[in-house]
Amino acid sequence: MNKLRRFLTEFKTHPVGTLALIGWIVAFNWAISANKVISWIFISLPVLYWLFIIYEFWRSQQDEKNQ
Repeated sequence: MNKLRRFLTEFKTHPVGTLALIGWIVAFNWAISANKVISWIFISLPVLYWLFIIYEFWRSQQDEKNQ
């Protein structure tokens, strides 16, 4: 439960990323009607962004554990 709270704190510190994710979802609706390559770009960017946030959270947990 404590790790969930820490993750939510990390989530709250990235409001621009959250807005960017919403923007990508809206843009994805447009990209579906366009080229398939463009749609894969629109899919992959927010996924990579959130994987990066999760990785940074995991790394900060490892740093705290090692101290």
